[in-house]
Amino acid sequence: MRRTPIVLLAAGLILTALPAPPAAAQDPAPADEGTPLALAEALRTALANNLDLVIARRDPQIAAAGIDVQEANFDPTLGATAAFARSDVDETITSVSEEGESVTESTSATDNPSVDVSWGQNLKFGARYDVTLNALESDTSPSIGIDRATGFIVESDPLYRQHSMALSFEMPLLRGFGTEVTTADIVLARSGLEISREDLRLQAQTTIQTVENAYWDLLASIEALRVARESLKLAQDLLDLNRKKVEVGTLAPIEITQAEAGVASREESVIVAETAVENAEDGLRQLLAVPQQDPSWSRHIVPTDRPEYREMKLDAEALLAKALESRPEIVTAKKRLQESELSERVAKNAVKHDLTLGASVGPTRSDYDVRIHYLNQTLLPQDAKTSMDQLDWRIGLTYGIPIFNRAAKANYAVATLNREKSELGVRNVEQTIRVDVRRAVRSVESGVKRVAAARANTVLQRRTLEAEQKKFDNGMSTSFEVLQIQTDLLNAQVAEIQAILDYTKALADLERAQGTLLEARGLELADAGRQ
Repeated sequence: MRRTPIVLLAAGLILTALPAPPAAAQDPAPADEGTPLALAEALRTALANNLDLVIARRDPQIAAAGIDVQEANFDPTLGATAAFARSDVDETITSVSEEGESVTESTSATDNPSVDVSWGQNLKFGARYDVTLNALESDTSPSIGIDRATGFIVESDPLYRQHSMALSFEMPLLRGFGTEVTTADIVLARSGLEISREDLRLQAQTTIQTVENAYWDLLASIEALRVARESLKLAQDLLDLNRKKVEVGTLAPIEITQAEAGVASREESVIVAETAVENAEDGLRQLLAVPQQDPSWSRHIVPTDRPEYREMKLDAEALLAKALESRPEIVTAKKRLQESELSERVAKNAVKHDLTLGASVGPTRSDYDVRIHYLNQTLLPQDAKTSMDQLDWRIGLTYGIPIFNRAAKANYAVATLNREKSELGVRNVEQTIRVDVRRAVRSVESGVKRVAAARANTVLQRRTLEAEQKKFDNGMSTSFEVLQIQTDLLNAQVAEIQAILDYTKALADLERAQGTLLEARGLELADAGRQ
């Protein structure tokens, strides 16, 4: 019977699980034959450097920035406007008296600089206030005219100044009222951050489990290669022995041919095992994100840990309760349910009519100065000044009835359906977790039985080989039969080590099913994003 690559992949690990493993299985590789790597070191390296995790860490950071975007809606806004306007006026005054017609032409220019400063802010309970300061000045260039009462030629120089402040306040009383409605986007953004963190934790646990499995697979490949080489040596020893027996005439020549076929088969197995080791090393390097320039790409990786077989008594109900509390999937599902419930309440508020309270108050001070010169008389200039203080205020209610309001009602219906979907989603995740935990517990329990059965089979196959070897030495068996039983023993060893390997992986999968794999391996995921 010909051995498969899968058989060779796991065969060597049996040496660590058998009652009396060969000393060579426990001897570490020399330092110059490769780079030693412990499982804990591999897990820490993967947690820090694995490219899938590096990419996934960006999502909480993006979600944290989204919180700032939503909170910025309530940041105050400062505005300032400076303007300058100029008006040129050409004026012609025609007056008719008993003495005749008099025409006076004048040219004037008015400069109007103004400055506006505003400050506004949306408040989290739905209101908004705005404060505006305004300064306006109107300076008209001197104009020449005739005082009709006296006939004097006069020059006037008017100057107008105005300073005002306005405070306005608006608050919805029905639709859009309340902190929950106005801050819903902030709450959803924070929930999105928590969900992205849970997604990252799920990704981290999946990656850690994959790295751990890859580590054990590499160890299995290395040991399988060593066992394949030892198996080749046994076949070569058998071939040498057969040749000697043929030379002395105690064995038929056909036995040499059978032994040579066994050697050729085992040489192929060694080649396959060597390729499996290199593939397993590259797979582990990829998971650890080893840099391209790192010299370990040209050196073998030497795992320094061995799988430990330890029986565990499991409480399925306690494990399920832990999983329903800790699994990232259930945390995410409940967060999404909370989001849909909030969106439903916000959509329900949008169906209401519009009633807005508005109020404003604003004091204004105006100064108007005019300086008059009599150009054709020796009179002193005259000043005319007018000042006025004014206070304006307003308060009122604005009521709006959306006709049909179909859009808001449809959005509310959609939000209700989404909330119902989220409730079903939570139930679905709970069932998935329940089945996942039960399957993981079952794998661990069956693993114990598999290891016991495989160990018993290995012992029996070894005894069978010893007996067959004695028969061969006494001329009562053939090389073909000895090689066949050697293969049976190897298959039994493979089955045992595969059972131990599957049991070790099942323990890790059980921790993953509970959502506690990181804690069980003493690892902590750095906080990504901020609130």
